[in-house]
Amino acid sequence: MFTSVNGYSYDENKDIITDKTRKIEIKSNIDINLIISGIPNRMTSSKCFNNETVDLIVSLAYIYKIDNLNMQGLVRNAINEKGLIDKEELRRSAREFYRFENNGKLPTLIYNKQPEYLKEIEGVNSNLAKMIYTFENISPYEYLKSLYNNAEPTNRDKKIIEDLMINQKLSPGVVNVLIDYVLKVNNNKLNKEFIETIAGQWKRLNIETVKEAMDICRREHKKVRKQVKVEAKKEIKGELPEWFDKELTENKENIEEIEEILKDFEE
Repeated sequence: MFTSVNGYSYDENKDIITDKTRKIEIKSNIDINLIISGIPNRMTSSKCFNNETVDLIVSLAYIYKIDNLNMQGLVRNAINEKGLIDKEELRRSAREFYRFENNGKLPTLIYNKQPEYLKEIEGVNSNLAKMIYTFENISPYEYLKSLYNNAEPTNRDKKIIEDLMINQKLSPGVVNVLIDYVLKVNNNKLNKEFIETIAGQWKRLNIETVKEAMDICRREHKKVRKQVKVEAKKEIKGELPEWFDKELTENKENIEEIEEILKDFEE
């Protein structure tokens, strides 16, 4: 019989809810107290099971459908020499566990669509509204596949999407905007470091809707004007997504035309 360890007690009796900041809290069927109690105190430090780590354990158990016993084993194996949980190792182990149990398949999370409570109210018939509707009603996997002319995305690219939704907890619609934006401005390449930098900023800003993601893209791209003025002789590579309304010209000498185009981003 396992006994509870003093100092660690968590309530797992809530369903998935949203608070006033719309942050999603995940309810898992695992017993976090049972998992912790089965790990010897000598293996852990006093900071091992802080709120962030517990939240990660619960999230991984939910996403990868891992039960108490298996999660306990994964947690034990992820404890490092300092008595802390190596979060990246735990994520990797949980992912590999899922793939082993499911014949190498990724979790269904990448096939999810934007939840209803994060969608825009329908009724507007503009091109922008149509693009928002598209981002909201297609999964990141389906959208990425459509951009690749319906060819199967690489495992690397699918893993990037998976990490955005699991590690950064970005909503499906926001991931679609991020995919579209990065591919257009980065020569059709999903550079992991580049996309994670943007994703980290969006997570800190609590970007959760498609419209919010589009708006932050426009605001951030305003900074191009200053860069154009300072680095007028440098070639500007890539193009902008259709929802920017206009494409950024590559004519490095026509700065006035670029300035005129960038005014549209302020609307």
